[in-house]
Amino acid sequence: LVTHWVKFLPRVHSIFPEFMAEMHAYSIAAAHLQLPHQLAKGFMISDVGAAHKEDAFSFLDNTSRAEACGAKIPPSQLPFVHHYCQRYAIGRWFFSKYKLPEDFFDCRAQLLKEPPLNVAEIYDWYIFPNGIEMNDYSSPKKQHFLLKHAWMMCETIFSLNEAATELKKAHCGAGANYEKTFHFHEEAEFQAMLQNGTKPF
Repeated sequence: LVTHWVKFLPRVHSIFPEFMAEMHAYSIAAAHLQLPHQLAKGFMISDVGAAHKEDAFSFLDNTSRAEACGAKIPPSQLPFVHHYCQRYAIGRWFFSKYKLPEDFFDCRAQLLKEPPLNVAEIYDWYIFPNGIEMNDYSSPKKQHFLLKHAWMMCETIFSLNEAATELKKAHCGAGANYEKTFHFHEEAEFQAMLQNGTKPF
């Protein structure tokens, strides 16, 4: 499979140079070899907008808003893959891998500012840094979205900070920057949210 995947990839990319060419090449290679696949549900978590009862976020079903950020879930209950390719936000707390500074793992780069563990209890809305995309999750029917956003955002931020910290300890010496100060919003807007968490729209 890998041999054909590598062989097909440049040809697929020449026709479809946009996003996910490598995934299409994998599918073509598997079809070429008539390699059957078994569809697995719940293998990974990624899209917080996935249908609540059909995704792999069921491990949050008994989690409260106050504990969703940083909830200690037994590994046996977690999916195999935490795929952080989406955007996650609560209030103006936000994460997107596409907005992460390219020098994040440099010795002098700031670490990410970490949200409070009860962030999903404080805010029931979000605004993305573009100031355009926003959502109101105050409806009881939308509470599960808060839990998903909180868990994905916090786990991603905490994990990246942990990885960067260990890297700096091993390679950066006394000049390492361990300040958790970077966030994705304009400073004035972010500070205003911290002072007054009410929904601004």
